[in-house]
Amino acid sequence: MPEVVRYGLISAGRMAGYTMLQIMRGHPAARPVAWYEMNPDRPDTAQRIVQLRQAGLESCESLEALLARQDMDVILNVTPHYAHAETSLAALRAGRYVICEKPPAVTQADCNAMVDASRRAGGRLLVHFQHLLRPTARWLNQAICRGELGRIRRVRGISLWWREPDYFRRVDWAGKRTYQGKVALDGALCNQTVHFLNQMLALAQRTGESHVGRPRTMRSALYRFHDERLLEMEDTAVATGVLDNDDETEFLFAGTIAAAGTEGTSRGAEYAGLPERHHIVIEGERGWASWGGRAELHVQGREPEIREVSEPHWPFYFHVQRVLAGEEQPVTPIEQSVNTMRFIFAAYQAVNDRIRQCPWDRNVEVSDILHRCHEEVCLPAELDRAPDWA
Repeated sequence: MPEVVRYGLISAGRMAGYTMLQIMRGHPAARPVAWYEMNPDRPDTAQRIVQLRQAGLESCESLEALLARQDMDVILNVTPHYAHAETSLAALRAGRYVICEKPPAVTQADCNAMVDASRRAGGRLLVHFQHLLRPTARWLNQAICRGELGRIRRVRGISLWWREPDYFRRVDWAGKRTYQGKVALDGALCNQTVHFLNQMLALAQRTGESHVGRPRTMRSALYRFHDERLLEMEDTAVATGVLDNDDETEFLFAGTIAAAGTEGTSRGAEYAGLPERHHIVIEGERGWASWGGRAELHVQGREPEIREVSEPHWPFYFHVQRVLAGEEQPVTPIEQSVNTMRFIFAAYQAVNDRIRQCPWDRNVEVSDILHRCHEEVCLPAELDRAPDWA
């Protein structure tokens, strides 16, 4: 096993320039080496570029120069959504091992191209769905795959976020359906809530730790409370239907970035004892499990098992280290991760891409309404005492 995995970063935006850099700099199995920025003159990247240089990373003048370096083991692609496919495909063509930030791609054609390219390269493309590598998630996933809950009858997920209007002014592609002629789909489903959607779909499968469910049937509702001039996509989504698996698992997912009164990042929920902000329930024929602020496994005839949820990122980089050493199979391969995107595309298609505009001052109701949908397994308009905006 390599003592440390060396990373090259594509993009110097917030994820690369601050978040991922801070994580990797303190990680014993990860070392950032060099980076390339597609848009170095953009004002929002200037500070991040300074941080990368101060951290001792070397800058590359082109993507080709970064990919040609021999002192890196993995390319970490943290470009904006619209650039994920083209940059990941370029890295695969250069023979590099690639980790792509979520979402893997925002069109079905790009998802298919990434899957095909990864297969030709021997499975060298992973998606940065780091929550699947958290010990509690793997523990539940493996218990479900062993059949401890029996047939999975239903899964329910909820993910509540808050993004104030200024969030969509921070970069010029934020909240856009398209950007510079490319599909962006920067809404709640593809951006903030996709981690917990992916987590729910993975915990719904009994066929393998890396398997992610995809929908057989889909009904959905998409809403926007933010000003359409700031956000072209949805800020709130609810979807329900049946997964395409042998168990015919029923699902309900409710996600939003318009939940007034909640904090802006997942850490607020996971470390402040507020599991209801991000919560997944798995209902089986022999018991149930849940994952959020903590993980619980309740099997008939046994004492409940409860474990606290730990830091989200470190296990992922240890996993990459073991994958490169051939000691572990990838848990987040592109071949399975794209099923989460199939779910999102189906949710858009079910309503013909229609997003219902809602009054901004009614966003104070969103958290309660989505909790009710989560409990009653229905769309907002189907609730007893449904809100008029639904």
